[in-house]
Amino acid sequence: MKNIALLLLSLFLLCINNPILAQDNHYWSQQFGARSALMGGAVVGSVRDNSAVYYNPAAVSMIEFPSISVTANVYKYDIFSMRNGAGRGINLNSERLSLFPQLISGVRSFKNNNVLKWGYALLTRHQANLFIDQRHETFYDVMSGLSGLEEFIGIFQYRSSMNELWGGLTLSWRPKKNWAIGVTQFFTYRNQNYINLAERTCIPANITQSTYFVATANNNASVLINHFGMVWKLGIAYDSPHWKAGVTVTSPSVTIYGSGKVDREISSNFVGTYLSPNTAPNFTATAEQSNNHLTFKSPLSVAFGLEYTHKKTHVSFALEYFNSMTGYRIISSDKSAFFRPSTLNESILGQNWNATEFLSVTTQAIEVWNFAIGIEQGLSEKVNLLLGFRTDRDAYGRRNSDPRTISLAPTAWDLFHASAGVSFKKGRDVVTLGVNFAFSESKSNRQFISYSDPKDTRLLLGIADNTADISNQAYNLIVGFTRFLQKENPNNSKE
Repeated sequence: MKNIALLLLSLFLLCINNPILAQDNHYWSQQFGARSALMGGAVVGSVRDNSAVYYNPAAVSMIEFPSISVTANVYKYDIFSMRNGAGRGINLNSERLSLFPQLISGVRSFKNNNVLKWGYALLTRHQANLFIDQRHETFYDVMSGLSGLEEFIGIFQYRSSMNELWGGLTLSWRPKKNWAIGVTQFFTYRNQNYINLAERTCIPANITQSTYFVATANNNASVLINHFGMVWKLGIAYDSPHWKAGVTVTSPSVTIYGSGKVDREISSNFVGTYLSPNTAPNFTATAEQSNNHLTFKSPLSVAFGLEYTHKKTHVSFALEYFNSMTGYRIISSDKSAFFRPSTLNESILGQNWNATEFLSVTTQAIEVWNFAIGIEQGLSEKVNLLLGFRTDRDAYGRRNSDPRTISLAPTAWDLFHASAGVSFKKGRDVVTLGVNFAFSESKSNRQFISYSDPKDTRLLLGIADNTADISNQAYNLIVGFTRFLQKENPNNSKE
């Protein structure tokens, strides 16, 4: 069993940069600890294993037997589709198979002190990855001054990957048998990459060689973010033979250091060849900057949990509220001129552009309520059945972002998770196996881009609307291993 623990630890350390298909706008996509994850994360009031470092630091002092735990999502298969995502009849799809870690954690006692305990955890708090490639090639009547159809080629590439690690230390105090308080100090690191590439080409068919031209237009942006921060979580826990309860408050994040890089370009060449002068002149709007004053925020949240126990049956419930965050700039620009030629009116794209908006990266968050329910049923002295369900509401909301800035969350959908598994006890070890299924169906979303009926008057684009329908399914296998740091594993332990 020792070799298994070392193998899982190695797996965690090797895989911390492996992204998965998910949205950054979901606070409950990840759950931690095999038992807690398979119970849907409904353990704020009932957690009595090492995942208490995250779920409720007060419960750390209620853990009777010190242990070390490692949990990994061994396989995760994601299927994402967006009908009409790049225009009417132009669908976007992505499928990915991933391997990634969840949590490594432990709890220890202070020597000669039964009311104080400490714990530690390294966890993958957020991971998100969406990779989309689409090439749309057909014939449209694009050029206003030409009869017949022109060949149109539209290329769309979208890459959004993010990995956020939290490392935490917990101190928990149990002044009375039924009550405890605790706090966890988390240090966070976030790495995020974003690429959005939209390239269009229009090739006229019925013109002579002497007047032949190719019209092109591009909208390309890339963002790199690195952020170090701090978060605190305060918890209170109550314990009785039949009821357990807990309340936690998680602070907004505080920035220690952040850096980022932004590149962006919008260009047009020969698009206005058959339009009136200055309607669509040749131009390039391009700029790049590196910024060492990046800001990233996570919201204040408050959670409540409750568990009822009857014989071998445990029924748990959890509810968590996440505060809203007014739209803010993760990266602010300090550039000036960015149009070429420099004499071009910066309102040419239908907006009053300036470099402050052109290179700014923005985000926002609405209020979110998530709830979870979990069941643990003892099948024998050494085998437990685990079931869970949870919501995972989108935090971005369907508010239109400023098109002059770069938004890292262009669309939104809610997720729902169902999970099931079993835990096996043998000696000092507990092995937990289970599966989690996540699903989402969302109608009338904003299209990423529109390549339907492109026109020269719109820089070779169609008109994006809210007719995109999203379908997202994810299947993952969860494996957990716990080693109790004593000679015998108590039968009433829950990991």
